[in-house]
Amino acid sequence: MRIKTIILILVFTLNLTLVSCQSDYDDLELEKLGFDLNNGIYKNNDDIMDKGPVKGGTLNLFSTFPDTLNPLLTKNAYASEFLSFIYEGLVTLDEKQKPEPHLADKWSVSSDGLIWNFHIRDEIRWSDGKALSAKDVEFTFSFLLMSNVDSLYEKQLQNIATFAAIDSSNFKVVLKKPDSFTAEKMTFPILPAHIENDINETADFKPLGTGPFKFDNYLENKTVTLKKNDSWWYINAREDKSKEIMLIDEICIKLYKSAEDSINAFQVYDIDVGFINTDDINKYISRTDMIMKNYTSREFEFLAFNLNNPVFADISVRKAVAAAIDRQEILDDILNGHGTISDIPIHPDSWLYESPNMVPAALNAGQVSKDILLEGGWKEKDSGFYKMFAGINKKLEIEILVNNNNSRRILAAERVCQQLLEAGMAARVTRLPWNSLYGLIDTGKFDIAYTGCRITQAPDISFLYSNSYLPAYLPVQNNIGRNISGYVGVEANSLIDQFYREIDYEKRKNILSGFKNVVNTDLPYIGLFFPDNAVIYRKSVRGSLQPYVWNKYHDSTCWYLPELQ
Repeated sequence: MRIKTIILILVFTLNLTLVSCQSDYDDLELEKLGFDLNNGIYKNNDDIMDKGPVKGGTLNLFSTFPDTLNPLLTKNAYASEFLSFIYEGLVTLDEKQKPEPHLADKWSVSSDGLIWNFHIRDEIRWSDGKALSAKDVEFTFSFLLMSNVDSLYEKQLQNIATFAAIDSSNFKVVLKKPDSFTAEKMTFPILPAHIENDINETADFKPLGTGPFKFDNYLENKTVTLKKNDSWWYINAREDKSKEIMLIDEICIKLYKSAEDSINAFQVYDIDVGFINTDDINKYISRTDMIMKNYTSREFEFLAFNLNNPVFADISVRKAVAAAIDRQEILDDILNGHGTISDIPIHPDSWLYESPNMVPAALNAGQVSKDILLEGGWKEKDSGFYKMFAGINKKLEIEILVNNNNSRRILAAERVCQQLLEAGMAARVTRLPWNSLYGLIDTGKFDIAYTGCRITQAPDISFLYSNSYLPAYLPVQNNIGRNISGYVGVEANSLIDQFYREIDYEKRKNILSGFKNVVNTDLPYIGLFFPDNAVIYRKSVRGSLQPYVWNKYHDSTCWYLPELQ
């Protein structure tokens, strides 16, 4: 007991140092805390006496220093995550990427797909006691579309022609073009109209929301404290009242200089929940002092052919490359199996995949690259494959470009290269900085680019295969979410148009299935996979631990903190 007390005192002392933004821990400090440096676990780990849900306690979370506590203006992803405990949207996305009613309990759309009406739930109140109304939604939209507002959410509204609160309960949106995924774009935070004078504040903005927790206190560069909102509307509105919710009294968000500090903070018990990416999953998979839950990320990796290059405009070359690539081998050996193979940039867990035709294609399965090339008019010589283009005899030589600051992607590109060499095609990998890589792409001076994109919350197949159907709402800095292959497909464009105009869910599935068949035939890209990420939890956090890509804190209102033994 005395040893355990000393350890807890040491942990508490180091935690105080952490709150003061010290993020470097040497091996001696960790060993003093009982940390096994060889195996990455605590040798003196406190046991948890879990007798079921209990009320009370403080949940400790991580964030880097917030730029603002205004959820519409922050560019800090960690701040957006913790502000979601305070603020809510009209709609939420479930684990299948399907929109679910939230502040809006229902919506309807006109037959032409242009007019949407969102009905606001009755009896929702802001944490200061004032009633939520459609006027608050109108206020939020107006703010986002102001010319001087720089918000990541503003681009989600670019297809809106007009909007208005019809009355206190109904909010109408008129679109410029039909968009069957409009509801999926209504997940951004709604702010109260009665704080209008304060909304442009960044440093002194005081959050006021409708969510499960209320803002309590902000100590700059140290902590943000949230208190339980006992008047949260969902407590009474939920259909399933069998589960106890709102058990934790307080959330303390501890603030650090950089994302890298989160792992150290988790290691020394300073925070209870952490996020890790694909490359670090194997470091934690065998840990017994924590709980880890994997989920499929929203990062889609793919190979892009340069269709403006006559060699790669030749379908036989693209088919030969596809036949040579073993995606499962790359996934297993480079990502240790932590990912999901995918042909197109639609999330593997999406409801759109609930169809037998939507399983990932084994591209050109059973075909041999050499045979495909010979059938396509290529001639094999001792030094490789050759074909005449505009009177010039060209050798098939493939350069794969990859960004030089991603070690995992480099390994995967080198494995692709190896597979091409084994299939008899001359290939090499060139590593470049981002700017140089995209400079070559922009000027059309590349063969194949190994790259990726971060998919949007509303399923979008237009940005990679055509000019975007709608104004792009990816962040400006995400310049890779575009048609870098130069693909122009009449049938693909027709299906994209149908995809966004069709309201019926089953018909949209069928359209996407047809689209997938078209692009897997034309092969402007070879889709690779979506890597996994993971959430790690201290054993002191119990309840429904089921994160997914659209909600990493899913079901956190059902979490509880059992007592240490």
